Amino acid sequence: MAAIQASSRPNLLLLTVFALGGIAVLVGLGFWQLQRLSWKETLIERITMRLQQAPVGFEEALKQRSAGEDIDFLRVKLRGTYDHAKGQYFYALNKGEFGWRVLTPLKPDSGQSILIDRGFLPDPQKPVAAPASGSPVELVGALRLGYLPKEMFTPDNDASSNSWYWFDVVALRKVTAIPELAPMVIQLDTPDHSGQWPVATALSPNLPNKHFGYALTWFGLAITLLGVYIAFIVQERRKRSSP
Repeated sequence: MAAIQASSRPNLLLLTVFALGGIAVLVGLGFWQLQRLSWKETLIERITMRLQQAPVGFEEALKQRSAGEDIDFLRVKLRGTYDHAKGQYFYALNKGEFGWRVLTPLKPDSGQSILIDRGFLPDPQKPVAAPASGSPVELVGALRLGYLPKEMFTPDNDASSNSWYWFDVVALRKVTAIPELAPMVIQLDTPDHSGQWPVATALSPNLPNKHFGYALTWFGLAITLLGVYIAFIVQERRKRSSP
């Protein structure tokens, strides 16, 4: 009997090592999510402040980016001419409705061309008749550096049917034949035309922020693992103390 108890001690020690290691990892993940929560709240606060600021010139924004500054969501103003014939459609949802965001190249009076997110277009309206490129327009919008990134389950772009699901500047430069096309987008929050479509949508800093819930999950798993370990130790001690 003593030999059996002795042989169980190394197993108990190994279990303790794994349990404490697992608890440490889970607690670490919980604190990491709290750090992410603080980062996300700071980001949302910065975006909110930027969307309330007066716009700067597009060239000034590019200079700030060249200097290493973060210009995401920075409001800019520029004057240029649309090339409506080269407008591109990016899949989107707007208030539960399937559709497309219309991105049209704009050649500023100075500087490189850039795609302008002019707003949402319901799916039945695609393709909308492209208006003729006319007189220069003056625009105000927010720069988006991380516009529609490719994620794990994002479909492949279909340039042949003008159906885009993520921002691929290399492919867009090829399709539009604008090699100097900027690797970013300007998103409008007010219409740039008098027609019905596309509809500009208000910019919002409401980024996904579930880090606090994730932290609670990791801490909860750590507490659960600790409880299971304590229950096992108590049960083992009872077994050893029983005749």
